[in-house]
Amino acid sequence: MTGQPKVAYGSAAWGPAAYTIHGPVPGMRPPVPVTASQPDGVMVLYKSRCDNRLNEITERALADKRRLLGKKYEEKYKQVAEVASKLTIEEATFRDIQERKLELRQAITNMEQGGSTDGILQVRADRIQSDLDELLKV
Repeated sequence: MTGQPKVAYGSAAWGPAAYTIHGPVPGMRPPVPVTASQPDGVMVLYKSRCDNRLNEITERALADKRRLLGKKYEEKYKQVAEVASKLTIEEATFRDIQERKLELRQAITNMEQGGSTDGILQVRADRIQSDLDELLKV
């Protein structure tokens, strides 16, 4: 012998036995041992559960997306309706203005051609002009 001490590698101080843990670790799930005799049905069941969960999440996301798109559509529809209503009102106002302008031109032409001398045409022209001014303000 050379004088070196014999070391037991399986002791608690050093070696592979020092790294084994006996008993459950707090806060951790115990590992499921995989054996050759374990049927593939467990993996199929796990995959099926995962697929079902994925489908639920996907359906929920699609439903949320549809709901948001529906709200956006309703908002745009209301905006279009408001614009159409305003446009209808503005078109009617425009037609009124055009009619009043035509009346005013006819009254002025009639006055220039020597129409009524009592001033009826002038009063009518002034009324039409004031109506036009009011319509333009609106």
